[in-house]
Amino acid sequence: MFDQLVRFYAARFQVAPELARAQMMQESHGDPKAHSKVGAVGLFQVMPSTAAWLETMPEPAIMTGVWYLRYLYNQVQDATSDEDHWKFALAAYNEGPGALDKSRTQCKAARKDPNKWEDVSAFVPSETRAYVAVIWRNYQPAKAAAAPLPIDPEISQ
Repeated sequence: MFDQLVRFYAARFQVAPELARAQMMQESHGDPKAHSKVGAVGLFQVMPSTAAWLETMPEPAIMTGVWYLRYLYNQVQDATSDEDHWKFALAAYNEGPGALDKSRTQCKAARKDPNKWEDVSAFVPSETRAYVAVIWRNYQPAKAAAAPLPIDPEISQ
């Protein structure tokens, strides 16, 4: 359970993976939704104040942000293209998944294609439209210069 992630981060932070896994199992029995009676949460049962502090550190913040973007991508249904899929994920990150669902519903009600970002973008807040456009514009040169990364199906879920 979560072995690949435990091994990856244990290696990254020079902790024996067996020790990290044993602690995780003691803390939460491997339940990522675990809550303690004192308010600790998650696999490693950190307090909300600790989780908030961790988000100020680069590695946990990057890991969380990248994971959440992939999670949102996985939640998007019926996008016309991979580009639309990613733009919907970015929009959901910015305005929230529920708000994006409402925008897609409004788009469909207006007889536009709710599976195309070009059509849906007219129904999202201007801040979200600009957010997606700026990120996509900045992404294109980096994408052209980069080699493709392999995707591990265990992590991308």
